[in-house]
Amino acid sequence: MRSAALSLLGITVLLLFLSHTFFFPAPAAAPVVHPKVSLLHGGHIPPEPDHRTKTKAPPSASPAAASAAGTPAAADSRSTPPTVGATGTGAPGLGGHGPFGPESVAPYMPHGQEDRRCVPRREQALPSRPLNLTVPADSAEWPINCASFDGAAELCAAVKTAAVRREVMVGVANSNVQGQLAKWIEANRRAGISNMLIVAIDERLPQWLESQKVACWPRPDKALGSHKISAQKFKFVRSFLTVGASVLMTDIDVVYLQNPFDHLWRDADIEGTTDGWDDGSAYGWLEQLDDPSLGAYGRFRPAMRITAWNSEAEHAWNSGLWYAAATHASLRLMTILAYRMEHEPNTWDQAAFGEEVARPARDGHHAAGIVKRALSYWCFANSKTVFRRLRAEAGSTHRPVVVHANYHQPKQPRMDAVYDRWHLGQADALGRFSTEPTAVVPAPELEVNSLHSINDGFVSGSDTRNALAAVKGGGCRPQPSLHGVRVSVAVLPVKACAPADAVCSAASDVAVRRGSSPPELLLLVVGSSEAEPARLFLQSASAAGVKNVLVACDGLVAALQGQGVTVVDASSDVPADASAASRVARLRWALVRRLVEHGYGVLSAAAPTHFVSDPFDALYRDADVEAMTVGYNHVIDDPSMGFTRFCHGSRTVRPRLFFAMPTAESERLARRMGERLGTAGSEGAARGGEAAGGSAYDRVARDEREAFVRELWLPSRNEYAHPGAVLRVMNYLCFVNSKVVARQSRVLARQGQRVLASHKPVLVHIDYHADVAAPAVRAAVERSPWSWGGVPGFVFEAGGRLSTPWGPGQWGLHRGFEAALFADFIGTAHNIELSAGIAVATRCADDNIVLMRSVKGLDLPK
Repeated sequence: MRSAALSLLGITVLLLFLSHTFFFPAPAAAPVVHPKVSLLHGGHIPPEPDHRTKTKAPPSASPAAASAAGTPAAADSRSTPPTVGATGTGAPGLGGHGPFGPESVAPYMPHGQEDRRCVPRREQALPSRPLNLTVPADSAEWPINCASFDGAAELCAAVKTAAVRREVMVGVANSNVQGQLAKWIEANRRAGISNMLIVAIDERLPQWLESQKVACWPRPDKALGSHKISAQKFKFVRSFLTVGASVLMTDIDVVYLQNPFDHLWRDADIEGTTDGWDDGSAYGWLEQLDDPSLGAYGRFRPAMRITAWNSEAEHAWNSGLWYAAATHASLRLMTILAYRMEHEPNTWDQAAFGEEVARPARDGHHAAGIVKRALSYWCFANSKTVFRRLRAEAGSTHRPVVVHANYHQPKQPRMDAVYDRWHLGQADALGRFSTEPTAVVPAPELEVNSLHSINDGFVSGSDTRNALAAVKGGGCRPQPSLHGVRVSVAVLPVKACAPADAVCSAASDVAVRRGSSPPELLLLVVGSSEAEPARLFLQSASAAGVKNVLVACDGLVAALQGQGVTVVDASSDVPADASAASRVARLRWALVRRLVEHGYGVLSAAAPTHFVSDPFDALYRDADVEAMTVGYNHVIDDPSMGFTRFCHGSRTVRPRLFFAMPTAESERLARRMGERLGTAGSEGAARGGEAAGGSAYDRVARDEREAFVRELWLPSRNEYAHPGAVLRVMNYLCFVNSKVVARQSRVLARQGQRVLASHKPVLVHIDYHADVAAPAVRAAVERSPWSWGGVPGFVFEAGGRLSTPWGPGQWGLHRGFEAALFADFIGTAHNIELSAGIAVATRCADDNIVLMRSVKGLDLPK
């Protein structure tokens, strides 16, 4: 059943079957058990092969299932113990990448290339989405809604008094922190900040604030503890945004050295500070999601990473220091967060803030639709940057805008040192901490000893609860917002086509309006070698009732005529400088851009897509882009930072199939994609490594994936501005990738039998296929210990003995499948396939997949 890798033809046959039945089957009968060669009872390790095998590790089963299947007893198939010696040359090691290696990605940017200029260069910035202000900038009526909620009148009076250019700096405090608040106010005045406003949450503080001539909005609350106080910030900010005031929300464990309002870019709904200490950790980089169970072709996919956005969750935005423009998107964000704080008493405000800022919309969790900017970590600095890096630069004249004492405890001595250094001019004030290290380490190096838990624990998991719940709640049709928000996008009007524009003219004939939606179409762009996949694509679309199909060909018109759809020769639209390998990709983005610009919604799908139902019925149309994607989290551990050693991150693989609404932001995204692909060849060659290897078509595919992830996920920073395209992630049980088919179908059949009994997906897209690289069996022993699903301590011992954190076991070879091992422990049988330094284990009882990684030589925590 899984004894050989799925070929593209095999997957195609499977997908044709999907037109009539859902791909999640009922639990299958016990799989066939192949004979084992136990290392306890004999056998030998064969020489390491010098070629890739297409044989996948065979399935196995529990002893009971094996007996029922009539398989010969395991002892009957075992031979002599092996002699374990040195592995042959070329055996994959930790971090090995197999015959193809990881995909080329934008390099992590360590320190040494940062921009320390704190004054925004708005005239040099790329364009982004215009802000949709709650009160137009030229409106004479401000503030607004001054009778719309409890306390609105008092708030309007306070912002009239305090605001400068309709902006206020807001802190939330009670009288317990009056001493710290006094020094905070004094430092702010030294920095030239006059538009301070304190939300006073007890009855004593307002009188003291009045004596300090600081504006105040009294909101007495009996909440105790910093967490409970902090959790109220979102509803307070929502009130400010409702009356039309933009807010710089700040904790008081910060020291302002310059007026921060002079250093905001004001081109994003949310501008946030970062816990990053170099360009990579602060602004993000691309690295690889590594799933060796998908074979050499499907193993590596680009993943977005931002180490810490100072909320210590997700991209780690800081709910202690951030700016919210008075826009409708910011107001939606605060509405969602206020709802979550009210209904999720155990959710930390920092975590919720990071999640909502970072994560895209998915199912009924409608996102706020914000554009975000990462402020310079040299200007809006964290205490790690200041005390690890700036302190080490003797004679530095750099003056941050603000320093947030977020990394260190106790905070007050750090704040005092910052205050004395820049407000009092004591040049050696930071030297009070001269005994501390000054080195910082790039995030990827911090992760070296944790890679087995960072990547493998995620890839080995099979948590499908949220996707199953969404399917159970409404199938694949759009679901209402869980938080009562409504997001709409500004749709471009339909424009007339130029007389000579055959593609646009064909689109006007094909596109279909659904209710109030703009005219929409399914776009297939194919090259001369894709005739057969294109025919299958069109056959499945027809069977699913999809009629609004437009095929744009680069040299394949004759082969696809007579399919009952509109086929256009678009060869003349291929950019003149396109290489042979990049023609289809660059044509796709050129056409998406043009059609979106003319007012058409475009569902772009590559040829290896099989439709089961009409995809347009499953679109939400509340984002500029809806795409197939996968995201996950993990923690970076920097032991040298003491109690703040953990930073959080987020990743996502690239979308492969997407729908673009006809908006200016979608057009801008498509334009940038075309520009990136136009220069990707030279950049890839400059990066070297795998970018210079593989076929030219593989390199173009990698460049396209990387560019898509970068433009959709990385925030605005310095002169780079995000294109402004809001993202929604498609449910992977509706818009299914082939990884779900290969990895999850049997698991889902068990978990969600009742839910999925009548469920059919929208489509299945083949963006992975298995191609198993040659194993290095002898490396199992030499490279022990291994981690099992992120847990270290798994040892293949000579003679077939197995040592695991859960007890002893035995391991050996499958006779007839020299690329596959078996491992039996705690009463459970497993098949193991070694591929390029990582092992993929399949538990025979339920087909659960677990990743194993060599952790030999790593400095693991005891």
